[in-house]
Amino acid sequence: MITITGTQNSTVEILPQDGGDFLLDANGTFGSGTITVSISFDGGTTYSILTTDVGTDLAITGDYNAVVTIPGDTVVKFEATVSVTSVKLHLNKI
Repeated sequence: MITITGTQNSTVEILPQDGGDFLLDANGTFGSGTITVSISFDGGTTYSILTTDVGTDLAITGDYNAVVTIPGDTVVKFEATVSVTSVKLHLNKI
C-alpha cells in the first residue's frame, strides 16, 4: 500500500518475472487533487502516462478501481498533480 499526501510522487518497480494483470485501487480524500499513473521502460528515466481502454490518459480524481496490465521490468509512478489530502493506493497482482 502507498499513501500519497500533498503533491508527492511514489514509484513501484515491477520485476521482470512479475508483469501481468494487477488490481489498482485508490481511495481516500482527494480534494481537488488528481493522481496520474505513468510507466517507465528505462528504469525511471522517462515515463509515459497509462491510458484507459478508450485512449484517454488515466487520471484518478476520486475512489477508483480497475484491472491494469503492466509488463515486467518496468517502473510505475503515481504522481499527485494537485495537492491531495490523503489517498491510499493498492496495486495487487491478480
